[in-house]
Amino acid sequence: MPHSEFEVIRTVGDHPGISVSETAQVLALQPSNVSTTVRKLVERGLIDRAPDQHDRRCIRLHLTARAAQHKKMIDAAWTEAVREQFAQMTEEEVATLVKAGPLLRRLASMG
Repeated sequence: MPHSEFEVIRTVGDHPGISVSETAQVLALQPSNVSTTVRKLVERGLIDRAPDQHDRRCIRLHLTARAAQHKKMIDAAWTEAVREQFAQMTEEEVATLVKAGPLLRRLASMG
């Protein structure tokens, strides 16, 4: 699975009912690129598109059960990989990362 598809699945899974433009904003990507990725994921049965209940012009995205299962497995593998990395760090390195957390979140939210 291409990284862009995984990122869209992760974002839709974390924000059920998100729109394509909102997904693009979260991922700091062009809406047209996200739209193309969403179309591929819909064709593969991983994302459902549904009109917004209050504004039928807006399309909301949801994971299918199949995609939700894939996301759970990927999240578990990611969590284990992070744990393994932390296990190899010194206490000082872990403390440095913890201190840097707020700054890293701020940097990640730029975009």
